[in-house]
Order: sequence, then C-alpha cells, then structure tokens
Amino acid sequence: MTKSQPSFRGDVAVAHASVILFGGGILIAAIIWAIRKDESRHVSFQAAQAAIWQTIFVLLMFILDRLLGRFLIIGLLLGDDALPLLCYRAFLALVATPFILIGLLAALRTWNGENFHYPLIAQWLENRHF
Repeated sequence: MTKSQPSFRGDVAVAHASVILFGGGILIAAIIWAIRKDESRHVSFQAAQAAIWQTIFVLLMFILDRLLGRFLIIGLLLGDDALPLLCYRAFLALVATPFILIGLLAALRTWNGENFHYPLIAQWLENRHF
C-alpha cells in the first residue's frame, strides 16, 4: 500500500467488531461496505464477510430461539421454573460465544493489518464478487 492510499484499518476492524451488537452490527458492516466498496477492494471484501457472518449468526440464534423457546414453555408448564430457563440461556450463550469470538479475532487481525477469512464465507465471496 502506498502512502497516498488510506489504510481503512479502523473501518474494517469496526465492521468485524460490530458482531457484539447482535443484529445492529449487520447494518454497521453494510454501511462500511457501501461507503468504501469503490475505494478499497480489501475493505469491501472484509466488510462483506463481516455482514454475512453476522447475518448467519443472527439467523441461527433466531432459529434456535424459536425451537428452544417451545421446549422452555413445555418445561415451565411441567412445573420446573429455574432449570429450563437456565438450560435455555446456557445453550444460547454456548452457541453465540464462538461467533462473537471469531468476529473479535477478525477485528484484531484486520486492525493489525492482516487479512481475515471466515470459514466458507471468504471462499464463497471470492468465487462470486471479489
């Protein structure tokens, strides 16, 4: 990268780190992609990856919430108040943790100037748009 080109490391790191906003991060990553897509192929690719990663995360959590919510209701109707709710929350936290940690790892690596490739998403994007 030459001195005349801006780095945009902060933009890319924010696109990835916005995973902690659960849903709102998709919008942030999409805005960064839209603003920077013509200025930097790297930023465009990283922000697109972040938006797709976060969309998968939110959709998975929504599906699990709908499925597990039914079991939670059944458990509550059967009379045990605390255990179904505890199991429900623990399971969702276990599923969410890797998604968030990988997004934060991507933010850290891109902040340090490295490329980051999410599993499956990077290859799919490279084959289609980048």
